[in-house]
Amino acid sequence: LAESRPSVLRGDQVLVSRPGGGGKKWSGYAHRIEQDQVLLKFSMGFHASFIDRSRFDVEFTFRRTPLRLMHQGLDKTSDPEFPREILFPPSIVREDPP
Repeated sequence: LAESRPSVLRGDQVLVSRPGGGGKKWSGYAHRIEQDQVLLKFSMGFHASFIDRSRFDVEFTFRRTPLRLMHQGLDKTSDPEFPREILFPPSIVREDPP
């Protein structure tokens, strides 16, 4: 926890339940990440049972999709037919704007 808080990405799943466990868990998603808050989106069923100032236990889950896509991209670079100039261009030509 680099910033003393969980690293949360937009679209990460969030599970909330009433303190003490044993109750229903509601599933939501991180909708917007800001400097000092995370805005979450839940189903209408959760909102209907929500009471202002209620406390919840919160679990953040890790999405593997971004990590999997990064690994797929790296795997493609080991293909002998992969055009190496994409990663290492032989030269860069800078053009001034018109």
